[in-house]
Amino acid sequence: MTFTDPPWGVDIGGGNHADRKRGGITIANDALPQDQFQEFLQQAMSVIRAVADGDLYCVMASAQWPTIDHILRGCGYHWSATLVWVKQSMVLTRRKYHARFEPIWYGWPQDGKSSFSAGRDQDDVWQFDRPLKSPSHPTVKPLDLVAKAVFNSSQPGDIVFDPFSGSGSTLVACHTAHRLCYANELLPKYVAVALERLSLLGLKPELVTQ
Repeated sequence: MTFTDPPWGVDIGGGNHADRKRGGITIANDALPQDQFQEFLQQAMSVIRAVADGDLYCVMASAQWPTIDHILRGCGYHWSATLVWVKQSMVLTRRKYHARFEPIWYGWPQDGKSSFSAGRDQDDVWQFDRPLKSPSHPTVKPLDLVAKAVFNSSQPGDIVFDPFSGSGSTLVACHTAHRLCYANELLPKYVAVALERLSLLGLKPELVTQ
């Protein structure tokens, strides 16, 4: 399965979100022109489709929802649900209505099978408190939110893929849930944050050169 939160193309670090202009904390590829951003997402989702099977959970800004939906369907994914992460408080933005939720695209490859294994008591509204402070990364996801997806769509020992791992929430959630996690992150400063979080769990990172 895959759980990922790619850049949204909304320039979060540049101040489009009024409470998130945090001293230069930015996200790579988050301020691309729309045509370049669409090409970037197309390439990224094509890679996910090529290397990962099972369920896909992709967090995306509502402003880019038509874009990610079109791309994922074009990459051969079956849409099953739009999950809604409802937060305990709104996030200040420059829009007329401030944001209090984030949508998550959920589905699986059209030519494959869903890896969902939870019961019939699941609904599409997920209520988890957002971190009120996240000085190390502007869009940290709650561990409980990631863990819910991991538990619902994988088994102990399974591999979970996150190609935009950021501060490492998927890595941490997978470790505590006894899953393996293959994660990529472009910016060294966020890799350092993820490694520090894993070290607090007693893990010792090793550099692999081959």
